[in-house]
Amino acid sequence: MSADTYRGLGQPAPAEFQELHDAMQIIDPACLADDRFTADNAPVGDLAPICAGCPLTPFCEAYALAARPSAGVWAGRRYGSHTGRVGRPRKDAA
Repeated sequence: MSADTYRGLGQPAPAEFQELHDAMQIIDPACLADDRFTADNAPVGDLAPICAGCPLTPFCEAYALAARPSAGVWAGRRYGSHTGRVGRPRKDAA
């Protein structure tokens, strides 16, 4: 998705998005062809190791921190309604 396409969603593209987009013109990340990264039910623990080895992780994380995307796995974690944490649920979640 280009910055122009992002703007088509009615929002300006964060600078971090443009940096990630530009980096992806040079390097194809493993997540690009893996639908699990956009699925809301994909286990973060399965995907985080893939992100850890990706040279685009700093760009991805910067974008995710700025935009807080509501879906998908970004830089090895979720930034929207899912925390991306692995383990026991919080005590107040019960």
